[in-house]
Amino acid sequence: MANVNQSLLVSQKIASDCPGIFASKSPEVPRYTTSGGTCTAYEDQEHYALSEKRRNQVKEGFLHAWNSYVENALGWDEIAPITGRPNNSWGATLFDSLDTLLIMDLKVEFNEAKEYVRGVNFNESNNVNFFETTIRYLGGLMSAYELSNEPILLTKAQELGTQLLKAFQSRSGYPYNFVDFLSISLSSGRANNAGWTGGNSILAEIGSFQLEFRRLSDLTKDSKYHEKGQKVIDMLDRIKTPYPGLFPIYLNPDTGKAERSSISFGALGDSFYEYLLKQYLMTGSKIDQYRRMYEASIDSMKKYMIAESHGQTYLSALDSDLKIVQSLEHLTCFAPGLLALGSKTLGRPDDMELAKKLVQTCYNTYATTKTGLGPENVAWYTESDSLDNLSPENARDVLDHGFYPRTPYYILRPETVESIFYLYRLTGDRKYQEWGWNIFSALEKFSRAKFGYSGLDNVQDPNSLDNKMESFFMAETMKYLYLLFSSPDLINLEEYVFTTEAHPLKIRQ
Repeated sequence: MANVNQSLLVSQKIASDCPGIFASKSPEVPRYTTSGGTCTAYEDQEHYALSEKRRNQVKEGFLHAWNSYVENALGWDEIAPITGRPNNSWGATLFDSLDTLLIMDLKVEFNEAKEYVRGVNFNESNNVNFFETTIRYLGGLMSAYELSNEPILLTKAQELGTQLLKAFQSRSGYPYNFVDFLSISLSSGRANNAGWTGGNSILAEIGSFQLEFRRLSDLTKDSKYHEKGQKVIDMLDRIKTPYPGLFPIYLNPDTGKAERSSISFGALGDSFYEYLLKQYLMTGSKIDQYRRMYEASIDSMKKYMIAESHGQTYLSALDSDLKIVQSLEHLTCFAPGLLALGSKTLGRPDDMELAKKLVQTCYNTYATTKTGLGPENVAWYTESDSLDNLSPENARDVLDHGFYPRTPYYILRPETVESIFYLYRLTGDRKYQEWGWNIFSALEKFSRAKFGYSGLDNVQDPNSLDNKMESFFMAETMKYLYLLFSSPDLINLEEYVFTTEAHPLKIRQ
């Protein structure tokens, strides 16, 4: 955070002179200065004090969960926030939280976690999920290295990255879903796709490791990691699809071709599209392939996947017949932030207007529930749709809001606060800070438990805690909330890109 002398704050905008997030490109972003010349994002002393207070409350919430994890579940993936019992056994929460500790300036806690990482052996596991291991463990290690320059973190990242290469056993070059780290060699490694996919590869999984692998190649000066990721992008770039830039969620690992299936910016598709833009940004905006593919996907998304009803704007999936599915997944709510980032970096002003509409809808799915927390999925209705098959409560929700919680559970997901963070960083509109604070307040009121924060089985029932806290809550949800009330100079978006698990990696300068 910028060092601000509170007594010297003045409300003078100097966007053209004050360095920081997109100041030269976006003069509408509020930037202020102290009489001593220090740049800050705060309008006045009151705004600074309020942001500092809220930021510290988020930090306290993170520490509540972190300390409970360390005391009761260190080395396990997660802690049950109500009972305090650990589950699974590879330390996901620790790896996923490393950079959050650094961003929150929790140096003692980080150093303790670093020593645990030093003793982890990545060679003793089989049936490892390639995607989750890449985004949570590898991304966590590399981001923490970028922020701390601790050599052990890069060493461990390279060890893990080399093991993950064993997933690349398909004829097409797509990585398999699962890989056996106990395999002796890269060429004889046992790897396979999950049975529930029908043996297919998943778009989000084969298209969301490139940032981590590219940066690992940069840092180790070993191109083998990046080459695996680039081969997948080149393969996808050659596929002809009905709508340019949009890909079905399933692909054949042998032929590399797309299988007839749905198209989604939600589950199984989401982060592929995210990584197209972010690969372009990470490489210094110099590789046009990524920009071309990203812009094609967004242009088609805007043409075929956007719907409006009851004053709300939705980004919906397409079924295998290319028809709109009248639902909105929580996972899809990352897209407003992506659109906002693309708008600023690529000069696409219309994308920002769409981002504002979509993030409003995503926030509304929170603001209209009894807990103020958002469901996994809402079904939306047009004015002409019949409500006869709905329960009275759901019908009332549709009449009042245009949608109802079809899948009512909440698992502490980050996507909505992620987009709120981007919209605030890129517009300076303080209403986004208020939205984020409302969500954090709801978490404090309805999700906080003895050993952390719990999801809910039903966002309409405050007493339905599910006793689960996924590692992404610590890695993403709490991090984005903390950054929402921090200066834009903390993880400056001109210097870093966030992975899909919210791990900041440096942009090539």
